Amino acid sequence: MSEETKEVKKATEPEVNQEKLFKQEEVNRIIAERLAREQEKYKDYEDLKKAKAKLDELENANKSELDKAKAEAEQLKKLVEQKEAEKKQVLIENLKLSLLDQAGLPKSWVKRILGQTEDEIKADIEELKKLLNEKKENVGQTVGGEPKGMPDIEKMSMEQYAAWVKSQKQK
Repeated sequence: MSEETKEVKKATEPEVNQEKLFKQEEVNRIIAERLAREQEKYKDYEDLKKAKAKLDELENANKSELDKAKAEAEQLKKLVEQKEAEKKQVLIENLKLSLLDQAGLPKSWVKRILGQTEDEIKADIEELKKLLNEKKENVGQTVGGEPKGMPDIEKMSMEQYAAWVKSQKQK
């Protein structure tokens, strides 16, 4: 086919792919409908934002309450531990007093008795009694011109007493 025939055929054929033309009122109506549909989707958006803000506020208040409760629980835990340690010391001191009384030793020596368990305390008291008995036997004897005897234990500090006990164990 020649070019002229093609051109004539094109001119005589109706255009199939013509775009539909809209009037301004139709365009405005279509846009308004679409806009209304979109606004309908998000009409409760402001309410959701307010609800989210309230939820965040409540969560933050709960967190601070939780933090306060945790801090208070930690303080109470420390207080309980402190009181338990104090109670243990009182029980140990009472045990020392009881064992000193059973051994026939003065209760004023309670601070001089070492040990945390009943066995340790009994062993220290027995060691002290042994040393006291040895010293009673040696009272009045002299060593190098000086009287050998029992020191005044009640006037000794804890450190002096511990050193004296240690020196006696070495003899």
